[in-house]
Order: sequence, then structure tokens, then C-alpha cells
Amino acid sequence: MKRTFIAFNINPSETVKETYEILRQRLRTERINWIDPGKLHITVKFLGDTEEDSLPAITDTLSQIIAPYKPFRINLHGLGVFRNIHDPHVIWMGCRIEDPMISLKAEIEESLGNFGFEPEKRGFSPHLTLGRIKMMRQTNQLSELIAIYKDQQFQELLIDELIFYESKLTSAGSVYTPIEVFRLK
Repeated sequence: MKRTFIAFNINPSETVKETYEILRQRLRTERINWIDPGKLHITVKFLGDTEEDSLPAITDTLSQIIAPYKPFRINLHGLGVFRNIHDPHVIWMGCRIEDPMISLKAEIEESLGNFGFEPEKRGFSPHLTLGRIKMMRQTNQLSELIAIYKDQQFQELLIDELIFYESKLTSAGSVYTPIEVFRLK
């Protein structure tokens, strides 16, 4: 078994990196596992435990799905939290969702159902996970930062590849290894 997911890799701009560092600095007394900026990505589909013998067929399916797609632009926009501001679990940077990202996500969800992966029940909420909150004593500081950046435009990106990753959990954090990289042409 391999732990897998499908994502768009993100090369963060200086604005994204600066905002990330401001967050880290202002929330330094809180227990937050910050994501390495070199590992920032937008998850399209988290598969989890995946049989190794199904990897070639999944790769072939993804290759067929991605074939008609051309590179497209997305905008990283705003900050927020998952769960809620009173009990935050994740700090994220948002992504304005538009076609073709919506169509691509829907095709992946439908096609991977054939491999036993349940379609996501929640709506697609593309984002960059910046940090996973272990414990937050003072949510007022986080709330202020979210208010400051909630409407901020951080970066426009060209999405020109989709990556099928293996994720290994280690004591030093997750290690992501590409199984296959699909170029949008």
C-alpha cells in the first residue's frame, strides 16, 4: 500500500512567502505545524491508502483525463481557517475556483470511483495548507490576521502540470514523491 494524492504543485511568489513568514512570526507562541513552503500544493484528490498494483491503471486514467486540458491560470486569494475561528485546525490560503479546475476535479472524482475511491462529499475548496494547528490559546491574533488578509490577492499562477504523489509520513514531516507528472499541453 502507498499513501497517495493528486495535486497541483505551487511555486510560491515572494508575496506568498512574506505572508507565510508574517503568520509564522505573529503566531510563534502557538502550537502550529507549519508546512514547508517548498511543499505547498493544491490537493485535487486525496486517495490515501492505494494498492500498489493499481498505480499503473490510475496513472493511465489520469493521463487520459488530463490529455485535453491546456495550461490555465489561478489566483491565490485570501486567508482562512478550517473548522472555525474559535476552534481552528488548519490555516489556509485560498484559491479562486474557476473552470477548467472545476471540470478537471469532477472528471478525476468520477473516474477514480472505478478504483473504489469514494467521491468527495464536500464541495471542492482548493487551497494551500499553510499550517496545521495543534493547539491555539489565543485565537484573537489569528482572527486579526485573517481579517487583514481575507481579501488579499497573493499570486496569479499558471497551472501547467498535475502530479500524482506518494506521501510518506515521517517524524520530520511528510515526504512527497511524484509517481507521475502530467503536463498540460
